[in-house]
Parts: sequence; C-alpha cells; structure tokens
Amino acid sequence: LVPVIIEDEGGKDLISQYDGTVVSMIVRKGVPKVDIGDVVTKDTILVEGKVPIYNEDATVREYQYVTSDADIYIRHEMTHQEALSFDYIQKEYTGREKTRYFVRFGDKELKITEEKPFLVYDSIIREMIPTVFEKLSVPFLWGSITYREYRNVEYKYTDSQAKELLNQKINKFFSDLEEKGVQIIEKNVRIDTDNEQWILSADLIVEELAGKKVDTVMDENR
Repeated sequence: LVPVIIEDEGGKDLISQYDGTVVSMIVRKGVPKVDIGDVVTKDTILVEGKVPIYNEDATVREYQYVTSDADIYIRHEMTHQEALSFDYIQKEYTGREKTRYFVRFGDKELKITEEKPFLVYDSIIREMIPTVFEKLSVPFLWGSITYREYRNVEYKYTDSQAKELLNQKINKFFSDLEEKGVQIIEKNVRIDTDNEQWILSADLIVEELAGKKVDTVMDENR
C-alpha cells in the first residue's frame, strides 16, 4: 500500500476500538501499521498519520503528516443483555367518566373550577371553532374535557410472554447492528432469571468497521 501525502500540520492516526483480529483493510491515506490476520487490542494503531520521506540512501529525511483514511474491519467478541421484570402494570378503565366544558377567547378561558373528578384518570380534550367565528382575528372556541377513571393492575408475565418479548428486543438489537454495517458471524443467546427479572444474554462474534481518529505523535527531530 502506498501512503498518500497531503498538507496537514498535525496528522491523525486510526486506532482500534476493539480487541480482535483484522479481517480486511483498504488504506487510502496514512501508513498501515497492521496486516490482515493480525490480532490487535484496543487502542492499537492501525494506520499512522506520520508519513516518512526518504533520502536517496533510504534514511528518513522528514515526516509529513496526514489525516489517515482507511476501511479496516475487525472481528471481535461482543456481549449484550436485555432484562424484563417479572411483573408489569396495565392500565384498566373502570368505565366511570365525567365531562366538563370550557370556552376560550384569545388567551382567556372560562370554565367551572372543580376538584379532580377521580383519584387516577386520564383526559381527552376536544375543541371546536364555531363557523361564525372562524374569521375572527382573535380565536374563539369552545370545547370539552372528558376525564376517564382507570386503575393500575399488576400482572405477571408467563414464560412464553417473557420469551417472546425478550426475543423481540434482541432481534431489534440485531437489526440495528446490521443497519450500522456490523456483520454478525456467530451468536449464542440464552435466557436466565434472578430474583426480580428475566435476563437475556447474547454472546456475539461480529465483524465491524474500526478506526478511531486520534492525534499523531509528532517527531520533534524532523
């Protein structure tokens, strides 16, 4: 690979974000410091932004600094977990409702002030502008607020429900990885429990684009 020299006072190296094995590499700028098949650790320099310029006798006359540019894929291990509590809360409506009305003119609102209709509730707001007032420069409308009482009921997931939900979560994670260009080579998924929840654990082997930019260490002698 022939390094490309550009004008750059500082220069940038590419370092690995993972412990793994280099499986492919295309270097466009900079000096490759690893080869395909090399085992690297996190922060290993993959491509250096310090390009040597040689004398006729093959000694280094000076260095020119470039922003390294490369596509380097590293195969490495990855772990991921998803958790799901044994219990969940579901909102159930009691069927009790109360509706109150209001009129709004500009930023002023006329309504009857009352205490909260229920201890726990949600509300639906409906607004309408009468046709005769649609062309007014100051908005005029009337509406209603319907309060619906509900209660929070606690349920427990069945084993099949828990497995289905956890599998949905982990499949979403796998899809997100693939959308980012991460290739999944192997995966091992298991589901366990502790005192409070189900835990899905995934051990993966993936191939992923590597190369975090960091400042090149400059040679003060050249």
